[in-house]
Amino acid sequence: MPKKPVKAAAEISVELWPPQMEVFQCEKRFRVLVAGRRFGKTFLATVELLRAAWGPGRMVWYVAPNYRQAKRIAWERLKRLTEPYWDGTPSETELVIRLRWGATIAVRGADQYDSLRGE
Repeated sequence: MPKKPVKAAAEISVELWPPQMEVFQCEKRFRVLVAGRRFGKTFLATVELLRAAWGPGRMVWYVAPNYRQAKRIAWERLKRLTEPYWDGTPSETELVIRLRWGATIAVRGADQYDSLRGE
């Protein structure tokens, strides 16, 4: 099945499969996705993060059950997707990417949930 290019935001062009596109275009506040291996859930999540961060001063998170898992699953993919929009080098220790329009994307683990408070 060929991928169709989709504009995720003003200058962003990504390719999504039709089932991914259906999730991406859904306007519901909450969406639940049940999908198997190789569906592209992580890629779709990183595209959603970038769309959510498309505005000055925004802070968005990718949160996984623990820090190591969050880093292993999403960090490298998120860096590849956002590289054209970086405002400086991403912080490898804090797992934070600052974007040139003033937004921030961070990768977090829920195992230390008290550390999620405040931000």
